[in-house]
Amino acid sequence: MSQPQTTERPEKWWVLLVQGVVAIVIGILVVTIASVSSAVLLQIIGWYWLVIGILRIASGASAERRSTWNIVVGAIGVLAGLAAITFPLWQGIIAPSVLVVILGIYGILEGLWTIGRAIRKKQWPLGLLGALSLLFGVLLVLAPVSPAILFAQIIGVLAIIGGLIAAIAAWMRRPKGTTA
Repeated sequence: MSQPQTTERPEKWWVLLVQGVVAIVIGILVVTIASVSSAVLLQIIGWYWLVIGILRIASGASAERRSTWNIVVGAIGVLAGLAAITFPLWQGIIAPSVLVVILGIYGILEGLWTIGRAIRKKQWPLGLLGALSLLFGVLLVLAPVSPAILFAQIIGVLAIIGGLIAAIAAWMRRPKGTTA
């Protein structure tokens, strides 16, 4: 007798692994470069969220797993990332805290989405990753003009921890029998 086939396909675990590795690299750069300015930090975060937003949109639009929420959160990430990358002078001239708040709102949305997904899939590493993203977003919203060096160190450490958690979650989600 054959077993019933499920329509659920394994998610692309390697996308989460890439997210984790990029977060670790960004975290190490931010922690080791003590004099990183808030403008540089926002550029780094902008590029990170642009890439993650594009991956999120691609995942949400895939024929395998359609997800409106994935597309919406990804679009917000792309817009926030593009704003940080395209208008670097905003940090010093027009509205230094507005960009940080936009990035913070995205962090909050991404965190809530990831926590919800972790609860549905019963994956604690994903829940931790969502909690870190949520914490990061709240920090950005509540303290958009905090001292850059201290703030950069906190963000760097959070990025390293989040990257490690994402890598662990990716490893746990990979199809059985996959070694790399």
